[in-house]
Formats: sequence, C-alpha cells, structure tokens
Amino acid sequence: MSSPSFDSDTPYRLPAPAPDVGICPWIPRLREVIAWGLVVVFADVFLWNAWGGLGHALLLVVLGALVLLSSRKICFSTRAVTVGGFLVLVACRSAYQASAATAFVGTGLLVAFAVALRVRRGSTPALLGSVVLTVVGAPKVLHRFAFGASRLLVSRRVVGWNWAAVFIPAGMMLVFGVILTAANPLLERWAGLVWARLTEGVGPTLLFRVVFWGGVCTGGAALIRPSCWRWSLESVLDDARVEAGGPRRHAVVRNLLGGLALLFLAYNGLDAVYLWAGAPPPGMNHTVYAHRGSVWLTVALGLATGTMGAVFRGGTPVRSLRLLAYGWASQCFVLAAGTFRRISVYINESGLTELRIVGIAGTVLVAVGLALVVVKVARGLSFGWMVGRQLDAFGVAWLLFLVLPTEACAMRFNVERIMRGEDQPLLHLFQQRLTNESVPELVRLLEHPDPVVARGVAALLEARRTVPAAPAGESWTEWQGAAALARRALSKAEARRVSLRVDRVDVDSGDVFKTLNRRAWTANWGAPSE
Repeated sequence: MSSPSFDSDTPYRLPAPAPDVGICPWIPRLREVIAWGLVVVFADVFLWNAWGGLGHALLLVVLGALVLLSSRKICFSTRAVTVGGFLVLVACRSAYQASAATAFVGTGLLVAFAVALRVRRGSTPALLGSVVLTVVGAPKVLHRFAFGASRLLVSRRVVGWNWAAVFIPAGMMLVFGVILTAANPLLERWAGLVWARLTEGVGPTLLFRVVFWGGVCTGGAALIRPSCWRWSLESVLDDARVEAGGPRRHAVVRNLLGGLALLFLAYNGLDAVYLWAGAPPPGMNHTVYAHRGSVWLTVALGLATGTMGAVFRGGTPVRSLRLLAYGWASQCFVLAAGTFRRISVYINESGLTELRIVGIAGTVLVAVGLALVVVKVARGLSFGWMVGRQLDAFGVAWLLFLVLPTEACAMRFNVERIMRGEDQPLLHLFQQRLTNESVPELVRLLEHPDPVVARGVAALLEARRTVPAAPAGESWTEWQGAAALARRALSKAEARRVSLRVDRVDVDSGDVFKTLNRRAWTANWGAPSE
C-alpha cells in the first residue's frame, strides 16, 4: 500500500515548519550578563542582612556604576548628568538618614538614569513613562536575559535540546507522585523522612532568600536593559494645532487679562497698607492678618500660571496682549512676595517647621512656573516646552526637599531662638516630629539657663528615647549618619543629662512635660483655660 500524497491540493497537507527566528529579538552580551549577576550579588550583600542607610546608599552608587559600565552605547546629556547627580545626593541622604522615600526615589532614579543614558534628548514625562514601561516589562526582559545567559554560558547543543520532552513528563510524574503519596500512609511516612533529611538545616529564611533573589534578578534585568518611551510632550501639546484666533478671541483675552490685572492690583494695594506697612486693620492684629491666606494665595498663583499658559497656547500674541500679560505677571510676582511676607511673619512669631519650609518651596516653585510662562510668551515658545520645564522644576524642587536636612535646619533655627530666651518655638518640641536628625540640635537645650527648659528637654529625651543605644549585632549596612551623630551628641551630654534627670515618677506622670508645654502654649496663645 502506497503512502498518502501530501500535495498542495489536499486539505490534509502537513504545514511547513516555521523558520527558526530565535526566542528573543535580542541576546544580551556577556558584559550585560555579568552586570546582571553582579546586581544580584551586591543586592544580597548590601540589603539582605538588614536594610539600612549605608547599605542602601552603597547599593545605589554601585548599581548606577554597573548601569554605566554595561551600557552598549552611552549618550551623555544634561539630563543624564542631572539624574546621576541626584542619584548620588539621594544615596548620601540615605547614608545620613534612610527612609521609605529615599528607597522609593532612589530606585526610580536608578531606572531613570539607565534610560537617560540611552536617549540623547527627552522630557520629564518621557522619562517617567520609560520608568513605568521598564517596571511593567521587567518579566519579559528577565526571560530574555535568562535565555541569553544560557546561550552565553552553556553549550548551544545543550540549549537546543528538547527540554520540553524532559520537564513536562517529569512535572506530571511529580504531580501524580504527590497524589499517590498522600493516598498511602506508608508512602507518606517515607516521603516525610526523605523531606526531613533533604531540608535539614534549611528553614524559611532560605526560601525567602530565593524569593528575594528572584525579585532582584527581575529588577536587575530591567535595569540593565530598560525600556525607552519615545513619546514627545511637545508633539502632543503642539501650539501649531491651536489657531491664534481673530479679533473676537483677542477681545476675550484682552478683557480677561485686564480684569485680572486690576483685581490683583487691588489686592496687592490692600496688602501694601495692612501687610507691608505693618498697620493691621481695625480690630485685628498684624499676626492674625498675616496668618490668613498663604495656602490660598499659592493656589491663586498656580491657577494664574495655568490660565496665562492656556490663554497664550496658540500662536504668538499681538503686542498689546503681551503687554497686558506682563502687567498681570508683575502683579502675580508682587502677590508671591506678599506670600513670602506672610510666611516670614509665621517664622518670626513662633519658629520654623518643615511645613513652613514646604510653603516657601511651593511659593518659589509657583514663581518659577510663572517666570517660565513669561519666557514662553516673550519668546513665542511652545506650550509643550513650558509644561516640560515646569515639570522639570517640580522634580528638582521635590528631590532637593528630599535630600536636604530640613528637619535639622528647622530645629537649629528654633533652638537658636530658644537659647536667646524666646518661648514661642518651644511649641514645636511637642507638635513636630523628632527623629535622629533633630537630636544633635535638641541636646544643646540642655545648657539652657532656665532650669525648666533644660529639665523639660532632658525628660523629653528620656521619655521618647529617640536614639537607643546601637545594638550589639547591628549590621554595618544599617549604619546611618544621623543616628551616629545623635549618639555622639547624647554621649557628650551624658553628664549634663544625669545632673538634670528627674525621678522616673515625674517622667511618667508628665509633670515636666505639662510645665514646659503650658509655657509654650501661653507664649503662643495666652494662658490656657482651666
């Protein structure tokens, strides 16, 4: 009997085998595979024993260097240098005092640095989009790295074996073996003895460590080969798509800018009389008048920035409209100066806090955004350029606030005023957070000439125990500069603390705290009602 014919006319013709195009569109090079392995090694050394400041800081610097050395083609640009600089600053901040923010931002900056090295030009939104794409596509990149490593480190003949013919039958045999073992008490006993012997000395720690290695392998692969988003903000917000408008639109813009400029002029005139001149309205003191409106004025400035940018999105405005825009912008800058004046009144009255530093930074950021709008109008730049530069300014401001020791700066300012005999800043010892960063400055108050303040601060340090003694088994990766400085300050002031130490009963009852808190409350708002 002859064999059947498989010509093109029969529907039973076997399909032709697909051409072997490879599992992956690209194969990682040897140096990329080596860098991938080093990522796992360094992460295990610096992070596994204990997550801490120095370990995390060194990991950020080392991984940044690995990304730089493993890149196939490096595109040095202003953005890449800026991101790399902020990565080093965040690493220094983590070595000084680590937090969840430094861990999150440092990881994001690592990916952003890897992306910035591969694109010559790009905007902040494109950089953020690349970070998201890299995180989402990490499992796919891990598969490519695993396949590439096998191609580089194992014989190609071994890689080409039909591994499915081995693993699929073995997996099914394992599944049925577990089922049959569970059905037979004797097999279950034997399996228990074998499992106990195999897992002797192996606990949950090893399993968790394997999971940790898997996560680091995935993240390391994505870090060595990040995804780059080619989307351009300028192309989406292209001003060429928006018509400049005719006389009717010009009339609307003219009336809008003129009316808002007059409104801001009237408000600034009111501030000139009651805020800058120092003569509060009748029935209201200067402090109460200054305390109102800082947040809302910042919101108004932000809205003014957005309004002006949207009004002049399409085309280059005529000269008369540009002059009106400059007039309104000048009133906005005066309003920003008034906001600074209000915040300075807060600080002069009761001291400096991190929230007030945020207020200063927010007002500066809004003023910078407004200046960018003025530059856009004056030079006829695109709306996308303006939004991109404003996002750059926001990112830089946020990163600077993260890496700068704002808590230590605020505490030093308040301690200086308390040492001069002012009681208003004492309130922040109770209403603001006190971490290791504040302790070196707080210890200075132990030398305050007023025994009530000195004993109150000693009791505060004793009760809160802000900086405990370093554990004997502390890993070197957990070292943090702020904690070390705090321990040193407390050690130097130990004799003074002992001389001021109150009985434990007084500390537990809170009498020292009540006395100091009452003084702070009275200095700021008058005697509390009983």
